[in-house]
Amino acid sequence: MNSKLIVSLCTTSSLFILLSVTNNGVLGGGMNKPRKLYSGYKLIRVSNISSEYEDVLIQTLEQRDTVQLWRIPKINHTVEMLVGQSRLEDVLEFLRDIEVQADIIHQDISQVLNEERDNYQSASGVPLTFAKYHDYDDIIDYFMSKTGHNSAVANLTAEIIGKSEQGRDIYLFRASKETSEDYYPVAPHQREKLKPAIWIDAGLHGRDWLAISTSAYILNKIISGDFEYILAEYDVYVIPLINPDGYHYTRTTDRFWAKNLGIRANGRGCAGVNLDRNFAYMYRGELMEIYSKGSGVAHNPCSDFYGGSYAHIEPEVTAISRALWARRKSITLYLSLQSYSQIWLLPREQLDNSHFQKLTRLADVGNSALEDKTGTKYVISSWEDSYAEPPGKCVDWVNQIAGVKYSFGLKLRDDGSSRGYLVPATEIESVGEEVLAAVSAIALSNSADSIE
Repeated sequence: MNSKLIVSLCTTSSLFILLSVTNNGVLGGGMNKPRKLYSGYKLIRVSNISSEYEDVLIQTLEQRDTVQLWRIPKINHTVEMLVGQSRLEDVLEFLRDIEVQADIIHQDISQVLNEERDNYQSASGVPLTFAKYHDYDDIIDYFMSKTGHNSAVANLTAEIIGKSEQGRDIYLFRASKETSEDYYPVAPHQREKLKPAIWIDAGLHGRDWLAISTSAYILNKIISGDFEYILAEYDVYVIPLINPDGYHYTRTTDRFWAKNLGIRANGRGCAGVNLDRNFAYMYRGELMEIYSKGSGVAHNPCSDFYGGSYAHIEPEVTAISRALWARRKSITLYLSLQSYSQIWLLPREQLDNSHFQKLTRLADVGNSALEDKTGTKYVISSWEDSYAEPPGKCVDWVNQIAGVKYSFGLKLRDDGSSRGYLVPATEIESVGEEVLAAVSAIALSNSADSIE
């Protein structure tokens, strides 16, 4: 049974924390590190965050060497953190001082990690299944084996759109009814008649294991012929893993690593950039300054939320943005799968923009289908929540710069009340089915432009 620790009360919001004696996974110098075990770390949920202490929480806790935030503190939202045992009393005293409530969700998160590790270690180097978390090679090798076979059901083609910081290939897969010989060699921006397309990507963050496996599950179902009606109307593009370096690092060294493995001169000896903060939308604009003023995370290279020294400087961001830009005129629906929260994240829009209302209604179509499929409840972000998101996000760049009208970030299970990033692999299939139900409902809603 989960033990609970009530620190005190304030308004209505929540925050998670984990606690240990080692540093919080920030890399300095070389990238060869022993596996971080997180022995003794506690998963703590902090509630009742007032507006007065939003910035104080992140500014104070991120300065402590055994504290790792899982989400940025916001009013009326949960925020998760890892905190080392050596800082437990220090952190709890701080939380008491600002009058928030804290619940210990897991007494020792390493026990959950050990269960997960038994599962994924047995999956490495074996045929792809959707009951285990597979490594990068397993995922790519499986889909590459499916390419080049023309079929009446679906044809799968692959393109290497770039390389990661450490030289791993980043693959874009395309499922279509057309054969590769008579259709794909024509560059999308050169086609006179563009077939509408759905674009799904995952793995901006290394620790988003469920999102990565869900994107692979979706692609597999589509090429297996279960969704011929989608391919009759759309091409489907899938990037199952944008950040292969970060994902590999989470499997070998630090399960909760969020960033890529870029090593640049940042003056702090900390590696990596959060790829979902590195896109060129409001990157150095007014919003960035407002966002950075209180917390400082945007300019702190040791933060998991650090967005880099320049927009689009990371090779993974360059790869996906170039590939999507070339196909922007054909993409009808964009979906970025991430972990976790069970939230439809809408792109930043002006409050009086009628298009935001249309996006909300379209998300509601997908959300209803998702809930009907599995009973899982997701929340559609409000305008205020979307606007409060930090700058440099992929979904904002796709919508506002690339011009893909119907763009969403979908943060998958869980809702933050149990395991956060550590959703068991046994849920991959169920999550894949609910996301497929949402995509199908949106795709078949008489094309998105009919949503009024």
